[in-house]
Amino acid sequence: MDDPFKTGCYGGIECFAVTANDRINRVKTFDRAQCQTALAMGDLQKSVERAVRIRLRQLDKQPRQPAPNPQDGMTVVFEDHGQDFLKFDIKGGRVIDARPFQSDMWSGAEVINETIHRGDHIALRHEHSSGVRTIRYPIDAVLPLKEGE
Repeated sequence: MDDPFKTGCYGGIECFAVTANDRINRVKTFDRAQCQTALAMGDLQKSVERAVRIRLRQLDKQPRQPAPNPQDGMTVVFEDHGQDFLKFDIKGGRVIDARPFQSDMWSGAEVINETIHRGDHIALRHEHSSGVRTIRYPIDAVLPLKEGE
């Protein structure tokens, strides 16, 4: 798994959160896999390690929810590589919105993936192009779809 403290790629250079405060802020949104990866990295600041362990305890207390899927609805967050879109809302196996830009380009595209997980790439088929197109940006997070967002 990639470094959970990676903040993005800007101008071809990978950037990371390195200060304790920046890392602690990122830990607040980590899932279990990201927490475990962070602990396995070693050489964490003590306050960051403490924040990761607290986050794991919080995750243990949360009720388990079924993973969202492309048919039921989900929001997919892509790693930020400077592209014009960072999120896809998917419902009924189709992209229904792209944010912050290019909604008109991606809306209506059929999602080929049966399941979508962090780190995957989305494969699409669109009526305006032939064949299957794979989005080159890996998925950073998969969230339940929030209607009207």
